[in-house]
Amino acid sequence: CEKILTDEELESRCSSLGYGVRYSMNVAACARGPSHCINQCNDRGSCERGFCSCMPGHYGIDCSLSLDDQGRPQILQGTGYVTRSKRPWIYMYDLPPEFTIWIYFMRQVDRPTFFFFLQRLLGSGALTADPQKADFFFIPHYMRHPEDIAVKLVKVMAYINTTWPYYQHGRKGSHVVLHTGDWGKMEAAPWFKKLDGLRNNLTWLTHWGIYNNSNKNHWAVAHTPGQDVVIPVITPMNRLPVFGHEKSPLHPGAQKLNVPPKDKIFFHAGRICGEFRPPNTSRPWPDNCMDAKRYSGGIRQRVHSFHHNRTGYLISNHIPQYASHLRTSKWCLSTQGGGHGNRQVIGTLAGCNPVSIGDGIYEPFEPEMDYNKFGIKLREADIPEMHKIIESVGEEEYARKQVALRCAAQHLHYASMVGGMMQESGTSRFCSFNVCESVSKGA
Repeated sequence: CEKILTDEELESRCSSLGYGVRYSMNVAACARGPSHCINQCNDRGSCERGFCSCMPGHYGIDCSLSLDDQGRPQILQGTGYVTRSKRPWIYMYDLPPEFTIWIYFMRQVDRPTFFFFLQRLLGSGALTADPQKADFFFIPHYMRHPEDIAVKLVKVMAYINTTWPYYQHGRKGSHVVLHTGDWGKMEAAPWFKKLDGLRNNLTWLTHWGIYNNSNKNHWAVAHTPGQDVVIPVITPMNRLPVFGHEKSPLHPGAQKLNVPPKDKIFFHAGRICGEFRPPNTSRPWPDNCMDAKRYSGGIRQRVHSFHHNRTGYLISNHIPQYASHLRTSKWCLSTQGGGHGNRQVIGTLAGCNPVSIGDGIYEPFEPEMDYNKFGIKLREADIPEMHKIIESVGEEEYARKQVALRCAAQHLHYASMVGGMMQESGTSRFCSFNVCESVSKGA
């Protein structure tokens, strides 16, 4: 950080961080830099262009680390911070800033989960400064684009392997990375053989849960069940009003708002054909779209073909008042698009129970979270008979699913990061599905 770059070196550095014509930015903007820092440096340093310049004796990405009188690392020394009693305990590597926060912030603003996660780790109490006591090792390397895996992750692991012994001697899956790209750990393309070991030996937190591509050969298997975790897409607070979640039937203030009743059985709006044009309603699937099998794995195209003109069903391309339709529909399609989707989050928060379709693909937190408790999980072969399966759900069962949906929404929404939506506290005490079932049974 003490090295003064020449204009040419600075331009090269800024370009590598994502500034340039592609992002309508320039070197001058790069030099000014963002004013935000992780945890605002915990008042133990100053925020310099997104980098925490720590006070003497403090270090780390957010200045939270220091050494005690015996030379042992401590977290927030002098504040009484202790690692929580509940496991898992997580050790976070202290990496050079080129892998963490030397990045153009606007380049990742559409997928900010990584930076929220970094901040939340400290507040969760799960962090430990002693790697010998850690259950998992978090690698704070920001990954959003293919080059973040194909090039930078290789450099990160080389740095870790020459600095610490824990990756070589640790158990498989003990090292964790977070990736927010569309196709998970296979986004960097399968021909990078040098990445095979990293893909298989790391635990990946991603939005993309494809674990079997037997009928989707255009998508490479990118999820290892029992090791990787499918995480929800985060919805920042500035996006929540767009979907009108404060008017959701699940919201505690819904009765005061006179939320209209659910007048639609099933709803989906958005891109259906891969070529963006509306489907041809005069032709059945697979002739209703030019790209009828690739985009969304062919699911949106088939659902439209079999059900678009069914009474009580609204299936269309982009339409006005999208948020209102979510709140006034009983069931909403929850499926992938070009890659991962976020409709299971958006629809659930709006009080619309998800109809999840996608063979060989896990939704967020599956299989540990059972989507049949608050929605309907269908095979792709069930699409022609989807309406019959929906009709088989009686009023009492649907009421139970609505109760469970409120719990599911709290699991899928990052309340502790962006704020609560349903009077949840945002602490680690989330409602469980056992509680939901007890409530729905009148206990």
